[in-house]
Amino acid sequence: MAYGIHGFPPSGSAAPAPVTAGAGDWFSPMQILRRLWSRRSLLFGVAASVFAGLALILFSLTPRYTGAAQILIEAPPAQATNPLQPTGITAADREKVVSEVQVVMSRGIAEQAVNDLNLETNPEFNPALDTSLFGRFKALLGAGGSHAEIVEDFYSHLNVYPVVTTRVIAVEFSSADPALARDAANRVAELYIEQQRRASYDLNAQARDWLSQQIDTLRSQVADAEARAEAFRARTGLLEGTAGVQIQSQQLSELNTQLGQARAARAEAEARVANMERLIGTDGAAESADSELEVLQSPLIQQLRGQEVQLKREITELSAQLLPSHPRMIQKQAELENLADQIRTEIQKVINSVRNQASVAAAREASAQRELGRLEARRAVADRDQIQLRALEREATANRSVLESFLSRYTEISTRGDLSIQEANARIISRAELPANPSFPQKPPMLVLAAMAALAAGLTTVFVAELTHRTLRHVYDVEAASGVPVLASLPSVGILPQDEALRDPGGLFADGIRSLHEGLGIFPAGNQRGRIVLVTSTARGEGRTSTAIALARFMAQGGLRVLLIDADFQQPEVEAMLGLKPAWGFSDLLGGRAGYKHVILRDPASNVHVMGAGGTDALAALASPRLRGIMAQLTRAYDVIVLDAAPVWSVEAHLLARLADQCVYAVRWDATERDRVTAGVRHLSASGVRGGIGVVLTCAEQAVVA
Repeated sequence: MAYGIHGFPPSGSAAPAPVTAGAGDWFSPMQILRRLWSRRSLLFGVAASVFAGLALILFSLTPRYTGAAQILIEAPPAQATNPLQPTGITAADREKVVSEVQVVMSRGIAEQAVNDLNLETNPEFNPALDTSLFGRFKALLGAGGSHAEIVEDFYSHLNVYPVVTTRVIAVEFSSADPALARDAANRVAELYIEQQRRASYDLNAQARDWLSQQIDTLRSQVADAEARAEAFRARTGLLEGTAGVQIQSQQLSELNTQLGQARAARAEAEARVANMERLIGTDGAAESADSELEVLQSPLIQQLRGQEVQLKREITELSAQLLPSHPRMIQKQAELENLADQIRTEIQKVINSVRNQASVAAAREASAQRELGRLEARRAVADRDQIQLRALEREATANRSVLESFLSRYTEISTRGDLSIQEANARIISRAELPANPSFPQKPPMLVLAAMAALAAGLTTVFVAELTHRTLRHVYDVEAASGVPVLASLPSVGILPQDEALRDPGGLFADGIRSLHEGLGIFPAGNQRGRIVLVTSTARGEGRTSTAIALARFMAQGGLRVLLIDADFQQPEVEAMLGLKPAWGFSDLLGGRAGYKHVILRDPASNVHVMGAGGTDALAALASPRLRGIMAQLTRAYDVIVLDAAPVWSVEAHLLARLADQCVYAVRWDATERDRVTAGVRHLSASGVRGGIGVVLTCAEQAVVA
């Protein structure tokens, strides 16, 4: 909508229909800030109240201290891994740490900690012993301080969690007593380590008992296996170990050697016998065997051969002298034959001896062959027995090895039978120290949170108030509801007299009236006809009359001739506010009962001329032709005529609006409802006002005025 000069539409144009503010206008940042600032009292009041309440609660809370201990879960023995695989906490490690967290929070550890710390006598955990108001309240709610309830309360103070990307478990315990917070955290960690040691001790005890049973069984098995091996060795005659095999192998080797020698001796003897028999059988002469070694080595044969040679030499010598028939020749020849017989006899003896040697060698070979066969048979049986014996010995050795291993393990476990030296798969790496500062409440950050919560509560309250508030608090709300411009916002002057506030050129009230005057655009104009300004409102009590008086006084200060007429015939207020007591008024002038000089008075505080309301029978006079004539005469005498009319719904306002050049619609800040303003402006527009309509916001806060 286009407004004319000073915010009014052009003269003669109809007043626009009211419009509503769009979502963009309503939620624009500037309007939001304006709304917040206009409700700063509510905002800061609610925020301050909420902050004070939260601060009171915060400072009344019992401080709590937290003791923190840390437990390291030992890594398992290193295993061969892929060198290209990244190192770090594995999924198995994380699962183990999470599992150990549940172990730390087990009920057994909690109950033992409650007993060790004697929490049943601590009023913090036993409401029956707490004489404070809170303790009595808990007792009324049924908190009897039983052991189970104390354990549950202990859990509410305990916080156990794994430290991210590590094998460390953090154990935290909070309490109003810093020493208890420290001792409880350390005790829980110690009980966890003790439980690990006891579990290791119990495991060792179970292993020791099991090993003891197995050792007894193995001892009987070893004794039985060794007895069976010894009995089998005694029955078979096998020597222990490999000695029997070695002896049998040596005997077989010697027999084979003897057999070979016997065979060689027999073959050699048979060869000599055969050779000697062949030599003798060739020419039948024993001399053929002289080349044999046995014959050559016989002394008797050699002696006989020497005698034979000597005798043959003698026969040869005698044959040169004697005839073969010579007795000496015959004698020598007989001696030679006798020697040959002796030699043959001796050679035959040698041959028989060689035959006997061959027979002995053959017998020895047969004996060696028989012994070899017997020994080989015994060796085959011994090999079979040795296999069975080795099986028995292996069984005994295996049982003995297992027994020795179990005995060694049993001895090792027995040396760790003391609970104090048991190994745990975890250790305490950080013990809880006495906390110097409380962990709760953290006053600085909680005060910041309280301030934020208070501000949020204030903003929420303002938001709800804005959504549910039906009255008008903002200039743009008034313009959106009425569809006409807001000419000025007038603050409440409080206890200060209005004329003094108006005389203060730097005051907010004077600035508001100045804006209203400028918005109306009324200035000295020589011989031109005066302007009629109607001031009305939705209802009484909205600052309409005080606005009309202030506007009239301000324009009079500017050199204008101003007449202020109290046109509210039902409840006139102008005379009372100005301290005037006229005998006649506007209704008397309209009825012809009084003249101008009887009804026009002077404002004691300014140059404004004032006309009271007069009697109560003015409705008929307003409808008479005299009204227009009188108003025409007054407009020739004054530059401005200000009509303080009744509320817009009255008949007086409807009739006077037809004569007004401009209309000022007074709306009281945060008092007039939006719908009534919209309907009032529509009704005023329908009355036929000649000029424009402007709104003045009365009794507004300083933020709205600014």
